[in-house]
Amino acid sequence: SYQVAAATVKSRRLRTESERSAAWAHLRERRARATWALANGGEESVPFVLQMLRSSDVDERADGRVIFGQMGCRDQLVDSLIASLCRASDPEAVADMTVALGEMRNQKAVPVLRSVLDSDFADPRTRWLAVTSLGKLAQRRFDRSDDPEQAARAWLDANGYRSGFAPVQETEPER
Repeated sequence: SYQVAAATVKSRRLRTESERSAAWAHLRERRARATWALANGGEESVPFVLQMLRSSDVDERADGRVIFGQMGCRDQLVDSLIASLCRASDPEAVADMTVALGEMRNQKAVPVLRSVLDSDFADPRTRWLAVTSLGKLAQRRFDRSDDPEQAARAWLDANGYRSGFAPVQETEPER
């Protein structure tokens, strides 16, 4: 019903101001209900929220980011988002999923954010989003440094994170 309401608002069939006003009010109500329902739906909601993150509609992608943030940082949800991000090819979807990983505040996202930051395919905006998402997870303000990307990479290196992998643990060599 949210998508139908959104399509109605975007259609050119609403001729009067009162029709447009009523449609927007209906859309806001449907959007709030859909966001609440999906955020509280748990695992069953994940495919729908991932679909939202891949949408061509900017507002729908933004709602998807918010919903993932509200769902919390459960490992299974983060794993689903990471798997979807690894398969994503649309730059906007990659950017939105990168933000959603930061909103979820789960440390499993750190190596994936490192991969996005180090990717030759990520545009400057997406790398910036990876830096800010990483900042949320690391509780650091990399954006305040002269070179935020380099500051984020330095933190990652200092904490043993490599692209796509968990932190490297230093071990004693066997004798």
